Parts: sequence; structure tokens; C-alpha cells
Amino acid sequence: KKGFAFLINALKNLPDIELIIAGTGPSEKKLIKISKGYKNIKLIGWVNDKESFFSKIDVFCLPSTVEPFGLVILEAMARGIPVISTNCKGPNDIITHYNNGIIIKINCRDQLMEQLKSLKEKLDLRKKISNNGIKTIKYKYSINEYKKNLFYFLNNIHGN
Repeated sequence: KKGFAFLINALKNLPDIELIIAGTGPSEKKLIKISKGYKNIKLIGWVNDKESFFSKIDVFCLPSTVEPFGLVILEAMARGIPVISTNCKGPNDIITHYNNGIIIKINCRDQLMEQLKSLKEKLDLRKKISNNGIKTIKYKYSINEYKKNLFYFLNNIHGN
């Protein structure tokens, strides 16, 4: 459901783009096997230092087939990293296509490859998505926005 095999298989066709996958899980051995021999694909295991990980990437890709929210999308956006995600409920609640991120069809290799190439080649698009991602965090997901929305919600419940 996380879509990493799809992501690895897509990046096999883009040797000039490096893929770094962080984390561990039940599919880890399978992912190591299918990525073996591809110098542009690295599986680095569990990451304790998220800042170090995010500082090494130019684009964050979430290839899930199911994603209820996608906190990691917010983590990438907060750091100004452009996000490509599949068309799932959670990411759709966060991302406005070509504004603060890019939404692709689930398991659509051609679309993923096209968008990765586009972000690699178009610095202005990367900057736009990066800046709008930061604004999304500031105006929708910051602690101040959360408090404001929570108090509004509580006041409306209490008032009824």
C-alpha cells in the first residue's frame, strides 16, 4: 500500500535521478531485491535524524495506494521540499495540484516519470511549489491555525 515497489520500478528508467527510500517494514527484503544493481536507488533503512534525511532530497514522493492523511507530506512542505503524491484521500486534502504539490494517478509510472523530469528541469516550478507548500503549512497547519480552529469549533459546540 505504500507504493515503494512502484516507485523503485519507475526510477529504474531514470538513471539520472537518485531515489532515496527511508524506513523499514515488511516489504524491505523485496525492495532490496528489486533495487539491486541500480546505482541511483538507495534504501537507507530507519532514519532517526529527519533533518539530515530531508536535507539530502530535492523532491519528496509519496507513492501510496492508500494514505489516510500523510503527515510526512507536511514535514516535507515545512522544509520547502516540493511534493509529488498519488491521488489518495489524505494527500488530496493537503495538496492543490500544481500549486503546493503535484498529484499523480496511483501506479501511473509514465505520469510519475514525467512529473519528476519536469521538477528536475523547471526550477521556477520547483520554487513555486516549494513556496506554496511553506505557505500551506503556515496558514493551514501551524499551531496557531490549529488553536484558532479548535477554539472556533469549541465555541460553536458550547454555544449550541
